[in-house]
Amino acid sequence: MRHLPLVGRRWQDAFTAYGILAPSLLLLTLFVYYPALNTLWQSFQFRNLRLPNRRGFSGLDNYLRLLRGTELWASLERSLLVVAYTLPLLLILGLLAALILHAPFPGRGVVRTIAILPWMLPPLVNGFMWSWVLNGDYGALNGLLYQLGLIREYQHWMGVPALQLMWVSLAHVWTRYPFPMLVILAA
Repeated sequence: MRHLPLVGRRWQDAFTAYGILAPSLLLLTLFVYYPALNTLWQSFQFRNLRLPNRRGFSGLDNYLRLLRGTELWASLERSLLVVAYTLPLLLILGLLAALILHAPFPGRGVVRTIAILPWMLPPLVNGFMWSWVLNGDYGALNGLLYQLGLIREYQHWMGVPALQLMWVSLAHVWTRYPFPMLVILAA
């Protein structure tokens, strides 16, 4: 092995480091930085699908229209309500599950694996599962409540506006409670 002078070794180390980082930086640029900057630039442009030839720089008009509109504030309100409903439930359910799964009992590993499943499932699968559970015509929740005699006819659960946030929050809690459970178990 040939010994390089200190200056040559530094250059070789820098070249190796940049060679290792180059693919990651290229992918980050292509899939993160460029789309983010392009989206930011587009947000300052006037675009109308009905008038494709009419374009131009709109400055802060798009942002002012967004802040003056009611859709943003209604969406933020619903998002904050979901957070307010789910955060305490996530922490309480995660703590209870961690306390139960911390105690030694036969089959604890299997039960822990089953408890983590909702978190491991892709969001699309969870969405389909909850749409099946809450379906007004053949849903599992309706079937269970009907068999127990708690309802006389099937209900369209997602059709009741007052209950929609509750169902979304419940589905979110069910899919996310394993994370706080794992954090508490690991502590």
